Parts: sequence; structure tokens; C-alpha cells
Amino acid sequence: MKQYENIFSVKSDVYERLFDTETKKSEYNKIELKPSVYVKGSGEYRYFLDKSVTLQEKKFDDVQGMNAWCKSMDDMGMEYYGKTTPKYQYLKDTYYFDKDKQYVNNDHDMRTWYIDIEVSQEFGFPFPNEAKAPVTLIQLYDSFDDKYYVIGYEDIEGHENPKDLARVKEYNSKYEFPDKTTYLRVSDEIEMYRYFMKLIKAKNPAIMTAWNGELFDFPYLVNRAKNIGLNANDLSPVQYCKCEYKKIGNSDVYNTTIGGVYLLDLMELYKKFIFTPQTSYSLNNIASVELGSEKVLYEEYSNLDELMNGNIDNYNKSGNDEVMDSLYDEICDIDRELERRGLL
Repeated sequence: MKQYENIFSVKSDVYERLFDTETKKSEYNKIELKPSVYVKGSGEYRYFLDKSVTLQEKKFDDVQGMNAWCKSMDDMGMEYYGKTTPKYQYLKDTYYFDKDKQYVNNDHDMRTWYIDIEVSQEFGFPFPNEAKAPVTLIQLYDSFDDKYYVIGYEDIEGHENPKDLARVKEYNSKYEFPDKTTYLRVSDEIEMYRYFMKLIKAKNPAIMTAWNGELFDFPYLVNRAKNIGLNANDLSPVQYCKCEYKKIGNSDVYNTTIGGVYLLDLMELYKKFIFTPQTSYSLNNIASVELGSEKVLYEEYSNLDELMNGNIDNYNKSGNDEVMDSLYDEICDIDRELERRGLL
């Protein structure tokens, strides 16, 4: 059985991502959208706001044809019904009901990565649109593997440095590390990115989430890859990434795409589903409020660069993927409860 996971565009093409329940892997298929709208006539449909109005379906071969027809109808002041985003219409028509018009439950676990990056502060605050400073640590938790992966520069006692990138692959259980953690030691930032890209290719995550990811982690990862001469598209399972930036007033606005992957900002999810206002939305404060724990404190150091040089063990713990994992679980529980009550 194949279950729906995602639908997305790569330039002018549209793809769907499906999860194969037999192989336990995701696959991608290019699809052709053939949208439709409804017009008054002797059809089998009725307008839900006025049951006396009968409608018949008008189908199109492509989105461009539908848009051109709808524009001509608008210009003539003529009515039509049911126009919606073609991708969403495809999902409803393809996956919502089976051939007997019974609801199909597509709920299933999706491989989720909880990501946190650390960036050098040698140039001051590392703005993602510039991405001048090197990424010094990439941490992630993989929900399918139930394992933490940490990619860093420094030697840590008891953690080997795998020399062959091919060792980082699906269901690799050859190396056992304490506390479900695999530490991948690299020689420099470029090698760090290559390991990370290799993990993406091997494990094919459906979701990447990060605290404040929309305004920092996601755009920084993409822009920094470009700045150090790598192909940022290698961050995507389907070889398509882009990052758009603009300034609106005093606010930075980023629109980052990693094709084939949902990018979720855990902080924005928290604000949406946890209705109690907080004095601060820093991960440290939210972890303290919700979980009774905090991120690693390093008051004796002036910044993370000094922490890395002075206490590498604490530096590697500073990302707190475990904290984000717990917060994400809590938000998902609230999401499911709101959906059960019909509020979503």
C-alpha cells in the first residue's frame, strides 16, 4: 500500500511523495494536474449553499487551460463554482476517498528530523541572508532510527571517525554509541556538509523541523552551502532548493524550499497551538516552562565559539534536539486533540 506524504512543485513540474508500507521507503512520482470547476447544468452535483442549484463538472487538461477559461468567465461576469488550488483538488480526488467513495485514512508515521545548527560568531550575529560565518555543528534526531546524529569538528573520546561516507546509510547498526548518539567527526565545514547531504540522500526525511528554523536554520543551511561552493540542491532528495529573502519594515522574511521535504518551524507551531503567551520564546525559556529543563548553560564563556574551544562536550549538547523532540511530541498531541474536537 502506498500512502500520501507530500505534494510539491519543482519549477514548472509537480511531484507527489508516497510512502510504500511494504518497503518502508518513500518514493516520488511526477504528476499531471487536470483540474476542474463546476457550472450550472443538469449534473449530479448540487451547490452546498443552495441545494436547488444543480452543477456539472467541467474538466481541463492542465492548469493553464483552467486559468484562461476562468479569466474569460470573470471578464464576462459569468458564474462558476468550486475553483480551488489544483494540487489540493488532486489530493482530494486521489487520496480522500477510495473507489467506493469511502474515506481513506492516510495517517502514518513520517520520517522526521529535528535539526539544530551552531554557527561561528566571528563576524557577530550570523545573518542567514549573508551566511558569512561557518557552520560549526549540525545535530539532528531521526524519528525512524530513534537516534541522534551529531556532525562536528572536534575529537570526542570514545567516538570513532568513520572514513567512508558509504557507512552512513539506512539501518546502519554497525556502530553503537552511548545514549543513541552517532558522532561523525569531520575535518572541516565542507566535509560536514557532505556528511549531512549523504544522510539526507540515504534516509530521505519527510519532515525537517527546527526551533526558529524559518528565520535561521533553514535559510542559513541553504545559503551557506552556496557560499562555500557546494551545490545547495544536494540538501534536497529531489535536487531542488531555493531561499528567498526580503525586508518588510524591520522584519526579515525568508521563504526557504527544500524540495520533497516539509520544513516546519517548531517555534511557530508552539505559538499556534499553545495558547498561553510567554515572556520569551527562546528555546531555553520554553524548555523550562514546558519540560522543567533548560538548554546547556555557558555563562563562563562569552559566546558559543569559546564554548566549543573550552568545553566541547557541553558544546555538542547545546543544540538540545532531545528538548525539541519532547516539545514536538507535546504539540502533536495538542494538534490531534484539536482535530478530534473538530477545531482543525
